[in-house]
Amino acid sequence: MIEKVSGQRLGDYIEAHILKPVGLAHTLFPDGASFPEPHAQGYAPLPDGKIVNSTDWNSSWGWAAGQMISTLEDLRVWTRALATGRLLSPELQRQREAFLPAPEEGEGAEYGLGLENDNGWIGHNGNITGYLTFAFYLPSKQTTMVVMLNSSVDLLGTIALMREITQIISPNNLWPGPPKQ
Repeated sequence: MIEKVSGQRLGDYIEAHILKPVGLAHTLFPDGASFPEPHAQGYAPLPDGKIVNSTDWNSSWGWAAGQMISTLEDLRVWTRALATGRLLSPELQRQREAFLPAPEEGEGAEYGLGLENDNGWIGHNGNITGYLTFAFYLPSKQTTMVVMLNSSVDLLGTIALMREITQIISPNNLWPGPPKQ
C-alpha cells in the first residue's frame, strides 16, 4: 500500500520518512536476503524439536513485516519515537492508543493500531525465525527497554525472562504472563 500511494519503493520510503527523521543511521531495510556482518547467530526449533542454526535462512519472505535490521542503540531511539508518536499527528497518536484487550497475548496485554501495551510498556515486538526483539517504552517512568534474543526456541522461557527483567526495573509494570490456554 505504501508503494502504491507514495510511488516509492518501500525501502526508500522508510529511509526518507522514518530512518532519517529519527536519526537511525544503523538501521536498514535490505533489498534482498543479505544480513550484514557482524551479526549474532540465530537458533530455531524444527517441528521434530531439533534446534538448528537459522542464521542463513532467507528472511526476505517477511518483507515489510520482518526484514528490518537494526542495532541496539538505534532500537532504543526508535522505541521511544514509536511509543510517543513522534512522527504522527496528535490525532493519529490518540487513535493508536485506543488499546483493546489482547487475551491471546496474556493477561494485561492490549493492542492498538500497530502498538502493544503490555501493562504500561508501549511498543512492539519483532520476530523472525531465530531472532526475537522486544522494544518497549514505559511512559510513566520514561524508561526504554530493548531486549534482543538470538533464539526462538523457548517462547515460554522468553515470557518468563521478560517478567524477570520488568520485575527488576519496574515492579509495578510486570510483563504479562503467558496466555492461560
